[in-house]
Amino acid sequence: MTTYVLDACAMLAVLSNEQGAGAVEDIYKKAASGEETLAMNKINLLEVYYDLVRTYGKESADSFYNDIKHLPIRIYHEISDDVFKEAGRLKVS
Repeated sequence: MTTYVLDACAMLAVLSNEQGAGAVEDIYKKAASGEETLAMNKINLLEVYYDLVRTYGKESADSFYNDIKHLPIRIYHEISDDVFKEAGRLKVS
């Protein structure tokens, strides 16, 4: 089983039906059926939340935040320094 880590751009692509949304939706379907695992850091979730507040308002953002708790996505609240640094390295490549 593969674990996929979603970042804010992947989630926003799905929410805005942007390029790449189909690939993320396919992975989500596999996660929903137990074939794959999805994870997301709470900091990335915050990025999605504040983008939704800015674009659609607080009520829509709150609705999204409540809904995501029921999706097959494990939300990580903390990250190690090694993961933090690796994410930064990957972001610039």
